[in-house]
Amino acid sequence: MLKKEIRILGLAAIDLRHEQRLIGVIFRGNLWLDGVLTISFDTHTDYISEIAQAILKSRQYSQVRAAILHENLLPKGIQDLRKLILKTHLPTILVIKPKSHSHLTTTNSQRARSLRIRRGGRKVILQTLELDKEVAREIFLIGCRDNSLIPEALRIAELVAVALKKGQVTRI
Repeated sequence: MLKKEIRILGLAAIDLRHEQRLIGVIFRGNLWLDGVLTISFDTHTDYISEIAQAILKSRQYSQVRAAILHENLLPKGIQDLRKLILKTHLPTILVIKPKSHSHLTTTNSQRARSLRIRRGGRKVILQTLELDKEVAREIFLIGCRDNSLIPEALRIAELVAVALKKGQVTRI
């Protein structure tokens, strides 16, 4: 059983006019915001390494126990996920829309573990490489409030990203 206070890093990315921006939000369980990180990156470079370096340089890195992100942040799917895990040494959970599940499976020797979570008639698919399915489920649900299917860290990261894209926030 994991503590409800584990720190979870939610990652969201947005496409601004001339750059990509990553927003990372660190939450203690689903209750307390502990930190925010943001970097600009270019998708034409080794952006996974840039993202990993930003995570590793975060003041909260030593306390973060898992990262959670949506599939759209990793266009190469499992390859990018594997690379991010190797560079950050963080168990990472990929949240996938049920319709797009097939494009993230892999034929490599290290297969992704997939699991479905249902709440209130809604479902979400999670994929991970390093975590046992039950541990991934527990981390994911610790990060969610009430009947939500989005962990608070990821939800807040996405809210900030949307606000940046709309120009509601000029600087973080």
